[in-house]
Amino acid sequence: MKIKNIDNKGVALLISLLAGMALILISISAMIIVSTNVFIGKNTKDLTASLYIAEAGAYKALNVVNSSTSNYAALSTGRVTTILSSDSIGNGTDSATVERIATDANGKAIIRLNSTGYTGTSNKIISIVLAPEYDSKFKYAAFAKNKISFSGNFTAVDSYDSSKGAYGGTNVSSDGDIGINSIATEALDIGNGDVYGDAYIGPSGNVSTVIKTQAGAVLTGIKGVLPEAVNLPPVTIPAFSGAEVKSSVTLSPGNFGELELSGTNTVTLDAGASNPGKFYFTSIKLSGSSQITTTGNVEIYVLGNLDASGNGIVNSTGDTSRLTIYVQKNDTDGDGIANNTIKLSGNGGFYGGIYAPDVPVTVTGNGDIFGSIVGSSIDLTGQGKVHYDKKMSYGGGGGGSTITKYVIKSWKEI
Repeated sequence: MKIKNIDNKGVALLISLLAGMALILISISAMIIVSTNVFIGKNTKDLTASLYIAEAGAYKALNVVNSSTSNYAALSTGRVTTILSSDSIGNGTDSATVERIATDANGKAIIRLNSTGYTGTSNKIISIVLAPEYDSKFKYAAFAKNKISFSGNFTAVDSYDSSKGAYGGTNVSSDGDIGINSIATEALDIGNGDVYGDAYIGPSGNVSTVIKTQAGAVLTGIKGVLPEAVNLPPVTIPAFSGAEVKSSVTLSPGNFGELELSGTNTVTLDAGASNPGKFYFTSIKLSGSSQITTTGNVEIYVLGNLDASGNGIVNSTGDTSRLTIYVQKNDTDGDGIANNTIKLSGNGGFYGGIYAPDVPVTVTGNGDIFGSIVGSSIDLTGQGKVHYDKKMSYGGGGGGSTITKYVIKSWKEI
């Protein structure tokens, strides 16, 4: 039997055809891969650009909110308000909306702001929560221009929020921040006290030299440096005159001379319908078992010394926002240093704020302070404790409820 030879030319043609088809398939695959990579690259680029646009739009919308805080503080619950609509930013656009999601203790809106950035067919959403920040003089448990000293036994600072109830139990937290504007060596002397919060010193200071602690001291928060000095406007009291007060009496808002009580005398400061009721004294001195009791929303202004021994100054409401004491620097010899002082040495609890940025404050006795203290210096020498009321940072006490701006409380990408 004779076997036929295979035609070599036919085989070569078949192989060429197969190779050509393989090359075509490889080329098509390569084109698909390149096209896909280009698409993915463009999509990724657009998504990134959309995110940047959404972030820029969020800050732009925040500026709009802060240009009219009173209007946005009064937003209705559940109503979505458009701030930006297809607003051109970079190579894309942004749309931003706000809605009220809750209220703070002052009844002002807590806001959710959604900013959506668009580039090409891509988009990204940034969602932030904004809360009001108030013009409060009391943003720290204790703040001094020059020095803070813990020289007493068992001295401690912590915090609570009176809008959630009385101090104690679950309403005790570690936001009892203290601070000074000074950067002098050992100007913030915690001693062996306890600070359940942060400790801040003046701008450009060195925490290792400015903050001093002893064995056994507790500082739960950070040792921080302020980016800028805290603004502490001086207390300026208009000239006034009035009668001295030396026995038990109920007073309405007005001008008085020296208030000096001893024994068991009690003076009641009744704000009445005034909000606040303002009481002006040249000086205050309490001794024995005497005391001042306040009713309603009371502001006390003092030109000279404030010496509250005895049973101290009692805020009958227990609401820190309803008692604020302002003490002006009395520089009798013209050397720029206060000749008057503030001494709190009563054994009762004080509920309120003391604002005296140019006058030294000394706290003795066993009575606790619920609220906040501002002084040129603060010396905690007794066994009493300072419980910072966080409500004071957002308008309660010494600042009313004027919103200075909305600030970002949380931020997330959706």
